[in-house]
Amino acid sequence: MKNCLFILLFISLLTASVFAEKKIKLKTVDTSPMAEDLTKVPLAAFLADSAWHIINYKGEELFSSTGIFEILGYKDGFIRARINDKGKSIYAFLNMKGEIVIKPECIFAFDFSEGMALSVRLNQFAQSMQIFGYYDSTGKEVIPHIWDDATEFSEGLAFVKNADSSGYIDKTGKIVIPMDSIAGNPFHEGLADVNNADYKIGFMDHSGKMIIKYKFDEVKPFSEGRATVNVYGKFGYIDKAGKLSIKALFDFANPFQEGRAFVAISEDTAFIPHWGFIDTIGKVIADFKYADVIDFSEGLAAVKKDKKWGFIDRDNKIILPFEFNFVRGFKNGFAWASKKDENIYGFINKKGEYIIKLSNASKVVDLRWNYKVK
Repeated sequence: MKNCLFILLFISLLTASVFAEKKIKLKTVDTSPMAEDLTKVPLAAFLADSAWHIINYKGEELFSSTGIFEILGYKDGFIRARINDKGKSIYAFLNMKGEIVIKPECIFAFDFSEGMALSVRLNQFAQSMQIFGYYDSTGKEVIPHIWDDATEFSEGLAFVKNADSSGYIDKTGKIVIPMDSIAGNPFHEGLADVNNADYKIGFMDHSGKMIIKYKFDEVKPFSEGRATVNVYGKFGYIDKAGKLSIKALFDFANPFQEGRAFVAISEDTAFIPHWGFIDTIGKVIADFKYADVIDFSEGLAAVKKDKKWGFIDRDNKIILPFEFNFVRGFKNGFAWASKKDENIYGFINKKGEYIIKLSNASKVVDLRWNYKVK
């Protein structure tokens, strides 16, 4: 099982890094008082007037720069970006002032996770091969780039593999759970899904003990005490003892979030999903009528019907009507929502009011979810 994407080198397109002198005026409306820390946390990054602008939850600009080629994500106090460095496009991590604090030597860098950033280099002896290693928050390469495959850290451990060894390492780079001829994924709720040589999947705990034996062809990580599993082509849910607690009746199934899980059935040969959701005992709360869904967050879920998005609560009550062309889920009281026909793009509150409008931006990255929304 391959855990990381193959990444190509990017061509530099921008000039040397300088802060943009020209600011754009944000369209905002009155908002409720925000928590103090959210004024220092980035909400979104957007491209306008040839510069990337990073704003907080009040729509205030934290910094802007023309030297940034692309904003990729935010986590653990670092903004991950591709910048122009002496005519070359490289990866870098920025602080909230826009200062470059880490420039990893790599062809691709992931966001920080538990104080460690996974990165990819080309093998100097075989340029077609990629090797993986880790940087800490000071920019030091703390785990050498010697691994042919690797995952991000989760619950203090990361899976790594090369021709000589494989298993889970701690943050010193020591293999604490050695494994043979199998692949592993990040830990969630104390368990990690791992593959044996026959490509069957089971779940292992932090000691390396197999808690749920190798028997599944497809799984998703544990969430709220349940994991999605494929049983003879249909999806259901197991508990942490490996018991099938919700029967495998569905063609598609998402992890549980806030006591609800979106599941789908397909009524045609094209396998087009029709989504509804269930509770923790498998009772269907919402019938299978939605074309697309985004899992519950802060009590609301985004669902799509008749080519428009709206928001529902845990009882399937419509909270915000189906009037948006595209949305992302709520977090810290905000959700991205666009009305393309009206040229309205921005962040709404739970009343559906636009708090911050970014209609004049050519690109927008929602840094709550690290997702490009425009």
